[in-house]
Amino acid sequence: MAVSTSCQEYDESIDEWTKINNVLAGNAQQYIHNIRYCYSAGHSQYYSPSNVRALDACRRYREMGVLSNFALQTVQTIVGLATNSPPVEFELPAELEYLRTSCTPTGLSFDQLLHNILYAQTSIGRCGIFTDFPQIEGDLTAERRVKENPQAKINFFNAQAGINWRTTVINGQQALNLVVIPKSVENC
Repeated sequence: MAVSTSCQEYDESIDEWTKINNVLAGNAQQYIHNIRYCYSAGHSQYYSPSNVRALDACRRYREMGVLSNFALQTVQTIVGLATNSPPVEFELPAELEYLRTSCTPTGLSFDQLLHNILYAQTSIGRCGIFTDFPQIEGDLTAERRVKENPQAKINFFNAQAGINWRTTVINGQQALNLVVIPKSVENC
């Protein structure tokens, strides 16, 4: 499989991830208006475009159906409980202290990044983070380090961003050794 091709697990999961994200974004109502979804919620044995009685029952159900976004409220409550207490303080070398207040390329603090990770893990069950350090040509002298101030950043990607991956076994444990994230992915 080519690196730019999505893997089977991604292809099998992307529709479910999209549905979950839509529901959490407050778009749950659209699923009530989708006949196939209406029938997949327990009436699939009756689904047929020619089954007038079943289609009429689904139409009536869709007309009176109202969804409260309990899914979003639940995820927010779980993330809120996890972040309710102040985080445990941890020591950082002076050179890395900037990570507390700006650890991502978009300037999120470490606490905000943690919130995003918890939200993604609670709602979808996966996300991606990786640390990136700017490309530096030549030797990085102490004077040049002070002048350019290169800083590592932690990049966060939602589940949909990682289209392909490969794992290997290291010391008896499965570990990622490749994750493909298209460069054109925005707002992950």
